[in-house]
Amino acid sequence: YHTEYSSMKFAMFFMGEYAAMVIGSALIVTLFLGGWSIGFGIDAWVAKLHIGDFYFGGLIHLGCFLTKLVGFILFFILVRWTVPRFRYDQLMKLGWVVFFEAALINVFLAALIIAAPQLAGVIIAIGAVLLIVVTGAVIWVAKVSEERPKLLRA
Repeated sequence: YHTEYSSMKFAMFFMGEYAAMVIGSALIVTLFLGGWSIGFGIDAWVAKLHIGDFYFGGLIHLGCFLTKLVGFILFFILVRWTVPRFRYDQLMKLGWVVFFEAALINVFLAALIIAAPQLAGVIIAIGAVLLIVVTGAVIWVAKVSEERPKLLRA
């Protein structure tokens, strides 16, 4: 990502990044935010206006879609600029130390719930307590392992 490219390769790389952001935002707006629909009952009110029906309605819907699109792109940029980035080693440590154990516990609990539906409530309660205890232990072990090299250096 931070490789030094010549100007044309750099421009193409970032054009691709921003094109992916625009296309992804357009898909999210279309699939999850109602697309060109204004919403909140305003569509029916616009239909009753009868002002240049076809073109006026089309422009309103296009404007609504573009407004949602620009809003989501701005949200995308805001998140990208404000959220701190993980280094690759931090991301791998998070994945293997925290998420892998949580996934194993999740699979185990799902198997228990499927195997014993009459005990599902009890198993969920036990699983929640177990998940909290194991997560705390994993975090504690991770912190202790980070502190140990500091002690050896001194």
